Amino acid sequence: MKHETINSIVGVFGLLIASVTAISQFWPETDSLQVVVERKLPEQGGLKFQGKGLLRTNDNQLSPLFGPVSWKIRVFNSTDRLVSIVGYKLFQLSENDNLVQSNAFLERLRSFDHSMPEQNFPFHINAREAVPLVFSMMMPYAKEIDGSLKCSEASITIDDLEECLFKKGRDLFGNPVNVEFQDDSHTVVQTVHWNKTIFSPKFLLVFETASGQQFSARLSYSPF
Repeated sequence: MKHETINSIVGVFGLLIASVTAISQFWPETDSLQVVVERKLPEQGGLKFQGKGLLRTNDNQLSPLFGPVSWKIRVFNSTDRLVSIVGYKLFQLSENDNLVQSNAFLERLRSFDHSMPEQNFPFHINAREAVPLVFSMMMPYAKEIDGSLKCSEASITIDDLEECLFKKGRDLFGNPVNVEFQDDSHTVVQTVHWNKTIFSPKFLLVFETASGQQFSARLSYSPF
């Protein structure tokens, strides 16, 4: 009787293990991606002003766009199997972190190599490997005051545009700044001070996998 009870228990455990094994074969595995924004890249192809979009998501008027602004992004597959990425979306974040989708920013996703080709979908990331990408977009900036020489008309690079606006006491996004120059007869050092709460438009880049899961990273022109 005792041996029969032990055999029954062993039999039940065997059935449970077999059932779990059978179910796990059909249960979808969870994707796991890490999307890391490594750095903002130097502009390529010259400064452009193209289109209009919202500087703040609750603005009533559209603002001009400059760019393209580009970041190097690395997408890491932290699972032990291949993961397929089928697409991406860009959202603008409100000041309360609500998502707003817009087609104004002319975004592009490219492979990170010498020729920078457009990234085709779907693409695959092998287990425990990463894929470097370049994401580019046009960025909204605060409209310049009419009647003065516009920085957008005199700038060749983004650095030129930013420098010109600093001299007018503001940054790209309309935040007031104070600029100080220190000259030791050999080198001129420029220091820019922001005096108030600083606004900078923020975005969310979202990748979608073949299983329908989404993974994202935040983007911002300014480091704050």
